[in-house]
Amino acid sequence: MVFFLPLLSCNSPVSKITEVDLENLNGEEITLSEIADDITYVPLDNDYPMSIYFQRIEILEDTIYLTEKDIGMFALDMSGKMVKRYGSKGRGPGEYMYGNKFTIDRKGQILYLLDMKSILKYSLDGTYLGKISLDKYPGNFKELRFKDSQLILFEYIALGEAVYDWIVMMTAPVTLSVKN
Repeated sequence: MVFFLPLLSCNSPVSKITEVDLENLNGEEITLSEIADDITYVPLDNDYPMSIYFQRIEILEDTIYLTEKDIGMFALDMSGKMVKRYGSKGRGPGEYMYGNKFTIDRKGQILYLLDMKSILKYSLDGTYLGKISLDKYPGNFKELRFKDSQLILFEYIALGEAVYDWIVMMTAPVTLSVKN
């Protein structure tokens, strides 16, 4: 079992995230004072259904972004109240069937949500911006990350085989120079 502890202080919403692998402690003890100066607990709001089976969590400034199995993609404020829901379950524009994995372009303020054979794009304010089709890629993707204007998709590898291990997609226009 692995716990991720967002370490918070009064001055800055998130200064560091520490991973503690409880299965590999080998009898060692860790006290909270060794890894944190201050800890803030975020009580979850009970005004909406949650099973607390979160697929992914990201903290950006004072907002917690997360996906939850069978519930969808949403954002919470630091008091645990839902402030935004991104799309919903379904098959229409801006809707998704699974939508469990996501990444955020922090500079461009775009949230990318991986669904079955597409990536849905939302502004952080919740506006649906369109989708990127993955139909031309025969594999199934299990994860995505954003770095340096690129989306990096990782394929689900079954029985040690995959068509692609990963794919890199540019999200910003690329200028190529041609020598004549």
